[in-house]
Amino acid sequence: MKICFDDQATALYAVTVVLAALVGCSAVKPVLGGHKTLNISGKNISHLEVRMPLTEARDDDDATLKMSAIVETAIRDAFSPPFRTKIFEYENVAFFGERDHHRAILVDGPGCENWSCLAGGPITTKDKLVKTRCHDFKGQRQDQSIFPCFAYSGFHGIGFSKITGARKENGLIAGHRYRFEEKTVDGFDYEQLFLRISTNLPDWAFFYIAPDGNGKDELLASPAVLHKGMKIKI
Repeated sequence: MKICFDDQATALYAVTVVLAALVGCSAVKPVLGGHKTLNISGKNISHLEVRMPLTEARDDDDATLKMSAIVETAIRDAFSPPFRTKIFEYENVAFFGERDHHRAILVDGPGCENWSCLAGGPITTKDKLVKTRCHDFKGQRQDQSIFPCFAYSGFHGIGFSKITGARKENGLIAGHRYRFEEKTVDGFDYEQLFLRISTNLPDWAFFYIAPDGNGKDELLASPAVLHKGMKIKI
């Protein structure tokens, strides 16, 4: 297992539900179901659309690396005091030794005391950008202008969760996987977080959000495109 913080000095006292589980603390509540790893609240109701100009990167790999850093910074800068953030990394290991690296943002603050929340999104080089052809976006419609760009090859959302349990699952013969139980952060304004993230993204990044049909537990009021801190209803 690999656990990293961008501030190694504070890692000694950053004891959370998640980290306690990873170092073998028996007091942590176990995951009760088959939750996917880091199924972070909000990721299923958001989609990040990127149209990076070719002038911004040499190739797909360079574009992916740069976009990962841009998104990570945009998320972390969206949390202002009293919130604090750190980088959290770990690895799952498959039966034949293949390693699956994960990276997320650990959050401390109101509702997330003792570093008990995680924010996540496309912040690793697994979240690929590829050279393709893109449409301009103007207002509430797709413009007819088409130009070459780097764009995500799949769908990628951004989320924020309270971690309520975690455990390590060992394979029958070899390998292991870390699983987490999560919930939405009570009383937290997800839409305002998404707006702040959009403000921190480049002009060529668009953040789509939409309700997920959960009724009283709905995090968002209506579908919209967020761009540079502005909300465009769709």
